[in-house]
Amino acid sequence: MPLWVADMDLPTSHAIQEALSKRIAHPIFGYHHYHAKYLQSIQHWMLQQHTWEVAIKEISPINSIVSALMLAVETFSDKGEGVLIQTPIYPPFMHAVKHQHRKILDNTLTLKTLKKKPKRQNSFYFVLHTTLLDVSENKKS
Repeated sequence: MPLWVADMDLPTSHAIQEALSKRIAHPIFGYHHYHAKYLQSIQHWMLQQHTWEVAIKEISPINSIVSALMLAVETFSDKGEGVLIQTPIYPPFMHAVKHQHRKILDNTLTLKTLKKKPKRQNSFYFVLHTTLLDVSENKKS
């Protein structure tokens, strides 16, 4: 029996089939409503993990990590600036940077590069997993 991450050959439970059938019966597949408890859980987590009080109106869920990365790159950098990434990386992350007309500053992840500081090329941003950190001297607002 194959047990791949994206390729499991197991039957879907009847409850899931029913829930999907019910959802598919509705003709509009557009915008999703986020329940208050979901948004409150994000608010609570941000407070507990980062001591950051976030207003619910400031929470904007995004359904795709690649879309979120593209939005972050567009928001926090300008065309032509560099975005530091550590390869190997999920290929769509690299495409998200290129698609926004930013320079890729490749910092291949090895033991040697972990000990080395990257060369500064104007200001640049650093993608670590799914986090965009501003490491430039002048933060953009």
